Amino acid sequence: GFVSSSVLSNHKALLYDKERSLIGFPINVNSKSGFVVYKIEKDGFKELASSYEENYFLNMQRIIYIEDTLYALAYDKITSYNLFTMKKEKEYDFEVEYIYNDPDVVMDMDVVQ
Repeated sequence: GFVSSSVLSNHKALLYDKERSLIGFPINVNSKSGFVVYKIEKDGFKELASSYEENYFLNMQRIIYIEDTLYALAYDKITSYNLFTMKKEKEYDFEVEYIYNDPDVVMDMDVVQ
C-alpha cells in the first residue's frame, strides 16, 4: 500500500513534547488521511490515538496542541480532540476552491459553521 506523511518533507509537521512524552505526526495511508499520537515510554511507544478519514485529499498537514486540546489541521478541516481522552470535541469545515485541483494552491476559503 501507499504510505506518506508531510513530516517526510517538513520537520515542522512532527509533534514532539518532551515533558508530556508525546510524539505524533500526520499520515496518509492508501486512500485515508489522518494522524497518530504516541506516548514515549521506557520500553517503546504506546499508541494513544489515531484518526483516519476515507478522504485522501483531506491531506492532514499538522497536529498541534494548545493547553489540553489537540488540533488536527488539514487543508479543508480543523478537528479538535481532548489531549487526555482523545475524544473528538469540535470540527470546523472549510469550503476551499482549488486551482487545477491542486490542494497546494488555494484560491478562496470560507468557514462553514
